[in-house]
Amino acid sequence: MITNGGIFEPRCMPSGLYIENGKIIHPLNSNPGKGNFFLKPNGVFLIPKNSEASVLTTKKYHHQPKKKKDTVQLAVQSGQMLLIQEKVHPAFNEESQSKLHRNGVGVDSKGQVVFAITDHAQRSNLWTFAKLFAHLDCEDALFLDGDLSRMIVDPPKKIRGQGFTSVIAVVNPSRE
Repeated sequence: MITNGGIFEPRCMPSGLYIENGKIIHPLNSNPGKGNFFLKPNGVFLIPKNSEASVLTTKKYHHQPKKKKDTVQLAVQSGQMLLIQEKVHPAFNEESQSKLHRNGVGVDSKGQVVFAITDHAQRSNLWTFAKLFAHLDCEDALFLDGDLSRMIVDPPKKIRGQGFTSVIAVVNPSRE
C-alpha cells in the first residue's frame, strides 16, 4: 500500500515535522495559520523504534521527553486530528456540506495502523470521515491530506511519483 503522507508547502516542503529513518528532515511546526494543517489540535503519526505506532496531538508530541523522541524512526505531522481520545475534533460539524476527498491514519485498540481514504466518487465531510476511524476502533486519528489524496493497494506495476513531499508505504519484504 502506498499513500501520500501529509500536507506540504510549495516546493514540496513538509508543513510540519517529518522524520525518516530516525533523522529529522523538517522540524515540528506549532505556528498558528490558516487551512487544514493549522486547525488545532493538529497531530503527528509516528513509528518509534521497537515500539508500536501512535497518533498524538502536536502538543502531546512536543511535551514528550527528548529520550522518547530520539527513538522515533518515522513521523509525519499533518492536518487536524480527526479523533482525539475517541472524540470527533471539536471544529467538525455533522451537517457540514464540505464534502471532499480525504485520507487519514489511526491506530486501533490492537495497535494496528489503519489507513483510510474516501472514494473519489463518494466524498465526505470531516465529521463523517472521523466517525469512520471511530468505527474502525481507533482512539486517535489524523487527517493526512485532501483532494490530492491517492492510495494504491497491491499495485500491479511500478508507481510513478506525483510531486508529493512524502509518501507512506507498507511493503511486504517477500514481494520486493
